[in-house]
Amino acid sequence: MDSEGGLVQRCIAGDQAAYKMLFERHVQVAVRTAYLILGDQQLAEDAAQEAFVRAFKTLHRLRAGVSFSTWLHGYLIWSARSQARQKFRWREILFSRSFDAERDVSEAIERNDSHSVLAAAVRTLPPGFRETLVLRFYLDLSEAQIAEVLGCRVGTVKSRLARALDSLRKSSTLAESVAS
Repeated sequence: MDSEGGLVQRCIAGDQAAYKMLFERHVQVAVRTAYLILGDQQLAEDAAQEAFVRAFKTLHRLRAGVSFSTWLHGYLIWSARSQARQKFRWREILFSRSFDAERDVSEAIERNDSHSVLAAAVRTLPPGFRETLVLRFYLDLSEAQIAEVLGCRVGTVKSRLARALDSLRKSSTLAESVAS
């Protein structure tokens, strides 16, 4: 099996098979990560696709010591933010209902699906907290890696994680569903 660094070098040289291998290694995690951030499958797929296109176009700028997955996650977060802004604008234009986190969490509890409850509770967090939680606990990135992906300081990552976890702990709906 080819190493990630070797595949990156082959991609830079124009090897289409290497592009395909890198894509196949990372696409499922990218789509799931975007879904956790956006809460919409189609938007998640669009965000992942855009992230891959941007990552591959700029691959020649990948610094030594930075993994392709970290590089891709940076683009994925940017793309998910962009998709979320577009979604919000279209909702305003079409006068459709806004995201109702309380209703969505309640529906998940009624289905007795604790994973859905947690995912819905995470989606109620502000975007910066949500992105940080997803990168830390879903992708298992270190605080330093998260800081690099989000373009912020490690202290900011620590603060966001602490505040996000505190907010989830205080979420009465989440606490009730976990207790039952």
